This record gives sequence, structure tokens and C-alpha cells, in this order.
Amino acid sequence: MERTLLRITISALLLSTATLEAQEQTWACQYTDSIGFSFEDGQYNPTRFKVPEPFFLKTEEESLVPSSAVGALEALGHTGEAYCHPRKIHPVTDGSMQTCSDPYGNTIIFSTTAARGAVSKMLGSVQVEDTRIPTGVLLFVCQSM
Repeated sequence: MERTLLRITISALLLSTATLEAQEQTWACQYTDSIGFSFEDGQYNPTRFKVPEPFFLKTEEESLVPSSAVGALEALGHTGEAYCHPRKIHPVTDGSMQTCSDPYGNTIIFSTTAARGAVSKMLGSVQVEDTRIPTGVLLFVCQSM
């Protein structure tokens, strides 16, 4: 009887750990490339940005955790909160993807299916001053941990 109870307890622990792991996942991500526009002499000019440091994303039930999206957006100078839209299945790629954005035009798109994504910085495109924040896109790849 005690052995049966012990087996049930161990099985339940293993099952609950596997379920928890399926619900929460950490991704180690690294930027691979960047491109954008800087505003100089009254016009936008193509430019490349310095690729920021690696970062981590977290998902729960395959959806981005907003606080981890904020961490990725900080590479663009973001401070504050981000709103994450519900996860969608793309009709062409059939892959799961999700976007999160802040009120200032910074957005992250991430696919758990492809383990890759991008962040974009768009605020400078609506500025009217002579000095504008550069706009651009940074591509990244991730590895599940």
C-alpha cells in the first residue's frame, strides 16, 4: 500500500512539473541584424544600428509575458508598459505569433513556432522637429531554455 501511494505521489509530481514546463517557457534571444533611417539635413537616410545585447523573453501558454516584452523594447529606449495583443495563427505561415507594443510606436513581434521575431521603433516618423529619433527594425532569433 505504501509503495503504491509513493508511486502515485512521484507520478503526480512528475506530471505537474511537465505541465508547468509546458505552460511557462523562457527564451534566450539574440539580435542578428538591424536597419533603419536617421533624419539628417531635412531627409531620412538609410542606416544600420548597433545590435543591442542579448535578452530573454518569457511565454506562458505560448503567449508573451508583457514584462519580458518590455525588457526587449528597452533596447529601443522604451520605458513604461507594453500591451500584448492576443496570440494569432498566421494564415500563410501557419505559425503562432504575437505582438506587443507601447504607446510610442515601439513594437515586438515574436513567433514561438519559428523562435524568431523583430522589434521596431517608429516614433521618429511622426516627429516634426529638425532632430528626430531614428526609426528602424531589429531582427532576433531565440532558443528555448
